[in-house]
Amino acid sequence: MKQILILSIFSFGFSFGQNSEHEIQSLPKDPVYFIDSVKVDKVEMQNFKPEDISAVSVYKDKATLAGLGEEAKNGAIYIETKKFTKDKYVNFFKSKSEDYAKIYSKENDDSKFIYILNGNAMINSSEHDLARLQGIKLKSLTVIDKNELQKKYNIFGKENGVIITTDTK
Repeated sequence: MKQILILSIFSFGFSFGQNSEHEIQSLPKDPVYFIDSVKVDKVEMQNFKPEDISAVSVYKDKATLAGLGEEAKNGAIYIETKKFTKDKYVNFFKSKSEDYAKIYSKENDDSKFIYILNGNAMINSSEHDLARLQGIKLKSLTVIDKNELQKKYNIFGKENGVIITTDTK
C-alpha cells in the first residue's frame, strides 16, 4: 500500500508538468493502470518499487482514452520500469548498428558505455532519455573503443563510446 501511495504522489507531480494553459486537475479517480504496457490492478502494483520506475504518464483526455474502453473512462496511468525502457532502447540501437549489437551482446550490459548524442556526452542520462531517441530520426549510431573515446572526447573509465547523431532539423 505504501508503494501505491508513493506512486500516486509521484504521478500527481507529473500532472503539474502538463500544459499550463489548461486548468490543473487532480489525478483521475479509479484510473486503469498499465505497467510496461500490461494492464495491472492496484494489488499487482505493490510488487513494484518506486526506484524501479523510469517514466509515468497520466492520461485524462477522452480522445486518448477512447481506445481503452469503458474501464478507462476515469483515466489511465502508464508506468514504464527501467528494465522495460532499457530493453526498448537497446533493441532499437541493436537494429541500427551491428557493432552495437555485437558489443552489447558480448557484455550484456551497457554500464561500461558512454552515450554521446550530437557531440555531447550523456553523463547523467536515464533509460528514459535514451528510449526517447526511438522517435527521432537517427543519422548514425557508431561505437568507438576506449582509446578513441579518450582522444576525441577526453572521457576515461568507459570501455566504449556510442556516438549517436540525429537529424536536428
